[in-house]
Amino acid sequence: MVERIHGKDEVSGSIPDCGSKRKIPTFLRRRPTENPNDVYGKTMSIPDSLLDDYIKLATDMNDAERQELIKRLRDGENPMTIKKIVAYNIVKQYNGEDIAGESEAFFRQQVQ
Repeated sequence: MVERIHGKDEVSGSIPDCGSKRKIPTFLRRRPTENPNDVYGKTMSIPDSLLDDYIKLATDMNDAERQELIKRLRDGENPMTIKKIVAYNIVKQYNGEDIAGESEAFFRQQVQ
């Protein structure tokens, strides 16, 4: 199943060894060349219905951390709060903690 985001196909490329037919977004496969601020912003724009998949497939959190985020989401926490954690984690994986913090601040300044 291909999810559509912003009117175009954004999901492509299988995740190896995950035993799932789920796909990851193209912008996450191009991490080394994608602007970290853009990755953070694009992660923030994902539909709430896909947030569980992002937590499971795109973060480098351990299982306990993933389950805690999913529980918080299902218990009614604002999805934007969870997306910020996921976006920070994704940027941190590929650009480091400092850049992730800068991307978070950039997002706050530009959007909130």
